[in-house]
Amino acid sequence: MPAARSGLAAGLALAWGRALGEFGATLMFAGSFRGVTQTAPLAIYERFATEFPVALAVAAVLVAVSAAILASVKLLGRAAG
Repeated sequence: MPAARSGLAAGLALAWGRALGEFGATLMFAGSFRGVTQTAPLAIYERFATEFPVALAVAAVLVAVSAAILASVKLLGRAAG
């Protein structure tokens, strides 16, 4: 397990990033019920035409979270290896 730690961390980060950006499955199967099944990508999609600055703000938060996850994985990978 110790030898696989960096690979497992990278895999978890990639899976989290993929889940964070999920759009199609949530829209098609769960619907977009405000406050129940709405994800960040669905919030951006919903507000794009009517509240563009809000859509940009949510997108900026997603970019910041993604960059933080990537930086964390890189730093943990260097520390472990």
